[in-house]
Amino acid sequence: MKILVFSDAHGVVRGMEQAIRAHERDMDAVIFLGDGIREAETLFSRFPNLMHTAVLGNNDFGCAGVDECVLELEGVRVFCTHGHRYGVKSGIGRLLAAAQARDAGLVLYGHTHMPEDRVLNGIRLFNPGTVGCGRDRTYGVVHIEDGRIVAGVGTISLA
Repeated sequence: MKILVFSDAHGVVRGMEQAIRAHERDMDAVIFLGDGIREAETLFSRFPNLMHTAVLGNNDFGCAGVDECVLELEGVRVFCTHGHRYGVKSGIGRLLAAAQARDAGLVLYGHTHMPEDRVLNGIRLFNPGTVGCGRDRTYGVVHIEDGRIVAGVGTISLA
């Protein structure tokens, strides 16, 4: 299973659309990790057959949705959250504890605008960075097969 992971769109749909078009022949789903839920909804309406999941971020005021979710994908429990409720800008200890409590093998989170990929206590923590802010706009590409996870970061040029 190939999943594109976006976070922190902050008003920008074009970058997410560009990434989907680049991967649409072999991708299975999109996960959006908050701060731009309206942009994500616009994106999902442009690709109505695309399997997708989205959680709210700290800037998604007045929007309906969930703050986090746990998915079962190809034998891996995936904990999806924006990350602000776990103080990820100050460290990932609380996020790791939340992942352990949910028996997650993979945590997808955003909020920091910085890509990150590491394994702690057997749990993969992956942040795709920001698809909508700054000079380096990034997104995640996650492959899950038979319980094995491979993750990487793609870049978007809006020039």
